[in-house]
Amino acid sequence: MPTDLAPEDIQLLRHKNALRLPSLPVQDALVTAFVDFVYPLMPVVELPEFLGTLYLHKYPGAVSLLLYQAVLFSAIPFLEMCHIKELGFVDRKSAHKDFFQRTRVRLHLLPVWVRVR
Repeated sequence: MPTDLAPEDIQLLRHKNALRLPSLPVQDALVTAFVDFVYPLMPVVELPEFLGTLYLHKYPGAVSLLLYQAVLFSAIPFLEMCHIKELGFVDRKSAHKDFFQRTRVRLHLLPVWVRVR
């Protein structure tokens, strides 16, 4: 956690679940959905470097938490319903809305260099 955040900012992040990530299996399913369905239409990352950093620790540094949350958010519409339910949502729309809120609050409050894994 960055130390330069005000206590009220940290509280807001907690309230919006912006500091919590899904379980690793669900994260993997979301990254797979991103690669299969989102990336071909919007290649917004250097895929080998992105995946190498996430899974192989092949590249120095880290994926920003903001970028990672945006990737997860973009993949929600393509996530299997079993994973949506595992996340605690009844439908994709509510999951998408929640992940949007997490991404938006991170955009405004978190430094882009915070490490994901």
